[in-house]
Amino acid sequence: MILTWSHLGIHTKPCGLLNVVGYFDHLHAFTQHGVNQGFIRKETEAKLIIKEDPKALLDLFLES
Repeated sequence: MILTWSHLGIHTKPCGLLNVVGYFDHLHAFTQHGVNQGFIRKETEAKLIIKEDPKALLDLFLES
């Protein structure tokens, strides 16, 4: 996943997931678990933007 590149410092861009009908809910829970267990930095997980609405997702990219 491109989020790994962010974790390794290869890029600093946010990563976005369009979470249609909750498809990525389990992935989001998994990344939060990784943060809680110390395997993923909070800063890295914060770069993962998950939204159900495409416009909201794109708007957040424009703010980043």
